[in-house]
Amino acid sequence: MLHFTILEFASLLLACYLVYSYIMTKFWVANNIIAIAFTIHCIENWLVGNIKFITLIFAGLILYDVYFVFASDVMMTVAKGVDLPIKLLFPAGNGQFGMLGLGDIVIPGLLCSMCIRYDYIQAFLRGKE
Repeated sequence: MLHFTILEFASLLLACYLVYSYIMTKFWVANNIIAIAFTIHCIENWLVGNIKFITLIFAGLILYDVYFVFASDVMMTVAKGVDLPIKLLFPAGNGQFGMLGLGDIVIPGLLCSMCIRYDYIQAFLRGKE
């Protein structure tokens, strides 16, 4: 049996409203709210397990980004062609939007969260908690 608090139910209703409004209107604010929620969820719940792995992933994705964003038009073609909340949209005037992919937020966010977890573990081991 499901058990909801009032706050959880209100959050569910708000999420349903945002998703419905995004599907019906493709409004950029709804897109950004859904994308930010997805980003926060990924950073909070994706445990890489080792700072070496996330640093290696981070370095590899920097090289990937440099090639596919600056040396070719693959990323822009995909970002403009996919109509899902996988990017943040910023109005730039004349009906145009600037874009920031969620990968550019999630991967550095994972690195930061791993660094914070490492600091907490080290403080606990030293008895400074």
